[in-house]
Amino acid sequence: PNGQVVQCTYERDWDSNGVLYFLGRMAAQSAAAQGLLAPGQSVEWCNPGMAGMVRVHCGERGYVGYTMEQDDITYPREIAIDRQQVEGATLFMDGWMAVELGPNFQLRPTAYTMRNGGATVAACMTGWLLEGAQSIEGPWHTLDIKG
Repeated sequence: PNGQVVQCTYERDWDSNGVLYFLGRMAAQSAAAQGLLAPGQSVEWCNPGMAGMVRVHCGERGYVGYTMEQDDITYPREIAIDRQQVEGATLFMDGWMAVELGPNFQLRPTAYTMRNGGATVAACMTGWLLEGAQSIEGPWHTLDIKG
């Protein structure tokens, strides 16, 4: 919401205090208020990327998965910020992703959680660079480096 400061206090990985959880709660409440839910349906959280509240960007080759039965499954890139894990190994083929909160939001992270990996050790991240910018065009500033 414009001008409102929201404190998202980290307690543990996958708690309900993070910015994407907050935005997913807002998306669920908005869907309910607009009558977009089936009668009697209650939704506590929905993917803020799927709901259009944030945009997920990645390289041209997209978000791809592999399972024991099938190779090269293309997933919507918004799945990367979902609370449900996708089965199999998934990766951004070009090695990067960005979450754009939009013009009405700014974020000052004090902690973050990233889901790692998939079904194999080869799919696990061994290092990453967390960057932030006020616009998707940049300039980008390094916030954290791991690995």
